[in-house]
Amino acid sequence: MVRKKSKEYFGTWLARTMATRGLTGGEIARAVEVPDSYVSRWKNGKLVPGQDACQKLAKFLEVDPLRLAVTAGLITSEIAGVEELPHPDNSAIKEAERNLIKDFISKRATSGRDKEALLAALELLKVQDNYANAPEDKIAEALGQVEEVTEKLRRLLSIGDEEE
Repeated sequence: MVRKKSKEYFGTWLARTMATRGLTGGEIARAVEVPDSYVSRWKNGKLVPGQDACQKLAKFLEVDPLRLAVTAGLITSEIAGVEELPHPDNSAIKEAERNLIKDFISKRATSGRDKEALLAALELLKVQDNYANAPEDKIAEALGQVEEVTEKLRRLLSIGDEEE
């Protein structure tokens, strides 16, 4: 049986990894061949992937499958002889989002939609700062806010790309 602490650690690790790499739950779900709801439950620390999903996830994220299994609590680090994967650094998440804004600005944002997207990007940075400083019991809520604002920004950016 997977311990609650393992589920929470894995959920935080997955959410931060997704944020750092700019991945959505849908992308993870398609790569691992599971319903979107599974990925959501993984991120919220309610569930961890089974062995098959863990192997597919490790391949997709290009991480050591054994260390990912330890991170998910499927096997102990003592038995596996490896440590769990560390949480991605919050500064990496912030840097990824700032790069997204820089890329957007380099397109010379001038329309009303461009301004909306830029404001959404700035909102995302603020929400991520709140996530970085959130107490452990509020991390899931903060991650949900990050995901909502990220999706809003993605929609705005994709609409802008279609108009060009």
